[in-house]
Amino acid sequence: MQATVVSLELQLAGDVADYSEGGPVMANLEATLRISLSCLSPVCVLELIAKPGSVVLDVRMTIPDTRASLIAGVASEVVAAANTMTTLTTAQLTSSIGVPFLNVPATPTVANGVPALILTAPPPPLAPPPAAPPPNSQHSTQTITLNAGWTWISSPLISGLTNQALGSMSGLANSYTDSVKDQYQFTNYVPGFGWIGALVSLNPFTCYKVYLNVGGEFVLNGFPTDPTGTTYVLNQGWTWIGWPALTPQPVTALVDAIEDVSKLTTLNERIKSQYQFTSWVPGYGFFGELQLFEPGKGYMIELTQPNRLNSFGAPRSSVRTGRQRQLEPMPNELKPHVVNSGSWLIKPDTFEYSMCVVAVVVMDGVVAEDGALAAFVNDQLRGVARPSPYKAPVGPYKGFVSYNLMAYGHLEAEGELVTFQYRHADGRTSTLERSMSFAKDTFRGSIVDPFVIVHTTKPHAAQIVSAVAAAVH
Repeated sequence: MQATVVSLELQLAGDVADYSEGGPVMANLEATLRISLSCLSPVCVLELIAKPGSVVLDVRMTIPDTRASLIAGVASEVVAAANTMTTLTTAQLTSSIGVPFLNVPATPTVANGVPALILTAPPPPLAPPPAAPPPNSQHSTQTITLNAGWTWISSPLISGLTNQALGSMSGLANSYTDSVKDQYQFTNYVPGFGWIGALVSLNPFTCYKVYLNVGGEFVLNGFPTDPTGTTYVLNQGWTWIGWPALTPQPVTALVDAIEDVSKLTTLNERIKSQYQFTSWVPGYGFFGELQLFEPGKGYMIELTQPNRLNSFGAPRSSVRTGRQRQLEPMPNELKPHVVNSGSWLIKPDTFEYSMCVVAVVVMDGVVAEDGALAAFVNDQLRGVARPSPYKAPVGPYKGFVSYNLMAYGHLEAEGELVTFQYRHADGRTSTLERSMSFAKDTFRGSIVDPFVIVHTTKPHAAQIVSAVAAAVH
């Protein structure tokens, strides 16, 4: 059987141990490279081999087929994608691929040959033998409530092949539109067959976004993964992470586990869950409604520089603590799946995407701190926020509260106009003049430089003159 082999060499920062076969870094890297290099299974087989010494990763893409036309077509796409990588800078490669590059890869080599191990399609994967329980662990059960719509989840009990790891979730799925996705791949439910897609295995360290037409209880059983000693890469930009523990910890657990705290230098270091978010203020720590990493939930982290997490989710006694001033935990006044203020009520789980806004409302020249701020797209409610439980420690609005608003939307909302309304403490509602465009997974404003909405409820002098003149005539 004829085949085309495309080879590419990547020089990466770090140690070979960071890129261990089957580890979360290599799994995420493989998924990203498949997309970036147009090497999609089963017509293209991707192999990654990490060499000793400084990390040099051999990327081999083999396209086997008896039809010469298919070989030529797929190979040309793969070669073109590989050549495109050679035109990018190391910073661009690091941002798009999610691992730190030392050098731009050289021109890929293309050869013809016969693959030794892939002459026939591989059989369906067999169930792995039961793994030995982690030391000192106890068999546990965790129940995660899944919405009718979207739910961000993770669990230290979720591990292994997709159909096995999702277990009881398969009893809730009933449609081709039911899906599970991580940051790079997804799988759909096919009635009568199970979960089918590029996402073939799950792990405790990843956030999964689950869409179900009918919600229910997802029950997991097993031995929790021990995250102690586990290291994985945080991208420059966004990384979807899971909470690999059955007990909650404050968001400062991220600071305790991050390898290089000195890289947290800007207000653009952020964490968000499906319903809340928090932002980093250098010298102070995280500020926002999101106070805890909670069992069963998934998170997205945005960083301006690549970093790594060590033992994230391990008991606090086994990681470094107290390296940054901590915030006092604040109670969450709202139920987790409904955000409301008076008649304004929204269910975030009906939306796939969100953007985060840190806003200050200036009403009649005074910072408004006792009402509610709402976002709308096409006159439809897309987000509600109450005053923050803290006052800004720095910036032009130091000593004042802000509104940490999550505005929700679907993919087709990208670029649409977001408008705002403010409900005063006395029940009056003001339609605010300032607006913005919806952009998923973005942030507008910060504690130091908030998105300021200025409004006046008092008629301007010109309006008064016009009204008087009209009354006289």
